Amino acid sequence: MRSRKYVISIVIITIILTTLLVIYETLLEKTRKNTINTRTCRVVRIKYVRSIKQTLSIVIDLPNRTDFIQLGVFSILPNKSIIRIGIYLTYNSTVRISMNKIYRIYEKWVRYFTSLNDTIKDIDIGFLIILTAYSSEGVFTKIYVVPLNLYNATFRKLSVIVNIKDMLTSRDMIISSSEVDKLISESLRNITGENVSKVERYHNIVCVRSRDSYVCMVYFFIWNMGIEYMNINTTVPLLAIKISKALKNVDRIVLRELLETDKGVDILFSVDSLKLSIGRISHVLAGPLLVLRGSNVWLNYMKIVSKIYENESVMFVGFRGDLYFLTYNLYYCYDILRGLKNRTHCKILNITMLLSFAIPYIHDNSISPVYGYLSNSFTIVRKYLNSSLVTYTGSRVSIDLAQIENNSCVVGLAIVRESIIISLKATLKVPYVVEIVSRKCSLLKRFFSINVVLKLPSKCRVHVRMFYINGLVDKYVGSIHSIYVTYLEVSG
Repeated sequence: MRSRKYVISIVIITIILTTLLVIYETLLEKTRKNTINTRTCRVVRIKYVRSIKQTLSIVIDLPNRTDFIQLGVFSILPNKSIIRIGIYLTYNSTVRISMNKIYRIYEKWVRYFTSLNDTIKDIDIGFLIILTAYSSEGVFTKIYVVPLNLYNATFRKLSVIVNIKDMLTSRDMIISSSEVDKLISESLRNITGENVSKVERYHNIVCVRSRDSYVCMVYFFIWNMGIEYMNINTTVPLLAIKISKALKNVDRIVLRELLETDKGVDILFSVDSLKLSIGRISHVLAGPLLVLRGSNVWLNYMKIVSKIYENESVMFVGFRGDLYFLTYNLYYCYDILRGLKNRTHCKILNITMLLSFAIPYIHDNSISPVYGYLSNSFTIVRKYLNSSLVTYTGSRVSIDLAQIENNSCVVGLAIVRESIIISLKATLKVPYVVEIVSRKCSLLKRFFSINVVLKLPSKCRVHVRMFYINGLVDKYVGSIHSIYVTYLEVSG
């Protein structure tokens, strides 16, 4: 009898499992049919799905053990302001945000680009995620920029699923567990008026017995914006070149810039981030705030200069746009849990994050080119950046800044502006980055060219100093590579 019951139980469990498997496969197939489009990179995967209730789902996959995760979500508006969409806390690694908030932001971008006769299907605008992960080892911070297509993000029947798969490393740690314990002890001492040694913790809730009663508090770390520096409607150099006085025999200088996209070739205007804390520096490209796609020539400009320059001068070609430099400061906060009347106390910590990015002006699907002169104030570039000296021989010298690094199918330029360097010397290694990414490395030279050609009356030797930033972690393409700075020095 007992064995018969055992067999019946096995059959029932098998039937239930089979039914659940069929339901799961049906839902999976339905999801596949409802998936409109998917954008994938090494770290962030973006999927647009038809659904009855529209939400933005952010799913975090960190193999490292974490107690809970906090997300600060921010966005930029066409009126140049930076807004906070919200601060979200999750214990199961998933955050859901109503798409209505996203609609309101991205519809403003649609109206802006439509007024300039731009094709919104070929433009992505990114929003910023500052991730703070709490674990037994300490507190970690990572930053991501998630680009959403303007057409898909404002299509009312679509939900967006953002999957972030990454690893926490020592370079991401902002506060160790011992430092967290010190902050908690200090907070409890302020609350109770006495030193406490034994506490009870559940995630970020801490309780302690004080004078025959329990006192509880909740603690958290939050990034708040500090300095907001913007240079609006300015010239942004893609190639700046200084011709030395000693090189008097230049017959002609040709400056050329080409930014083109096609299927599988995208242009990225990326957010560069630098975290600064005592003894720790973390420098990464967080992702693109603006992505240009489609089959289009966005910028194609050539300037021929035949005038001989008596003084050392810096010529440049580039585009017109906006430059942003933002600082975020880390705060430690705690709430005393006393009924419905919670009081929040915060203190600023000596940890800062620096962000920089450029947004070009686009009209009729074209970026406005510019040409001009910069004041000779690049001594700081020479002092702080790595450089290499390349020697060319001939009557025609061609120098191209579009360098392919390590077969990563990505080339990039770090844009520097002398006015920003002078006022923000410490932030020199937070440049404005333009990248082009391709599925085929062989296509890059065809679609991305930032070069200068020197035509000389006779065969001679020319020395070119090229500046670069090495070891940049690029979250979008999932690689570490170097990018060349827009500034060149040419001497005889």
